Amino acid sequence: MNAQEMTKQQVHKFLDSQYEDIYYLKDRWNDEKDYEDFKDYEEIVKEIFADHNKEHKTSFANVRVNKHFKINCETSVALITLKFNADALRIKYQSK
Repeated sequence: MNAQEMTKQQVHKFLDSQYEDIYYLKDRWNDEKDYEDFKDYEEIVKEIFADHNKEHKTSFANVRVNKHFKINCETSVALITLKFNADALRIKYQSK
């Protein structure tokens, strides 16, 4: 298995365990955005990735999330974008 395939496998493993939690945060943000600070949500998403890295020995780094829950991160071989849309999750991989 090459590095790109391993990265895709790591992303799918991450999503298998964290997909519902991140969608929950997105939905909660949409309900509470008038009176909550987005930085709190951003920190939780970063903690989710950090915890996953420790537990599964993955290396998702430079995690960034915007208010639309578009998450950018990277591994040693790829830049990854996860878009948590209302109707679907979109994943984009770009080689480094």
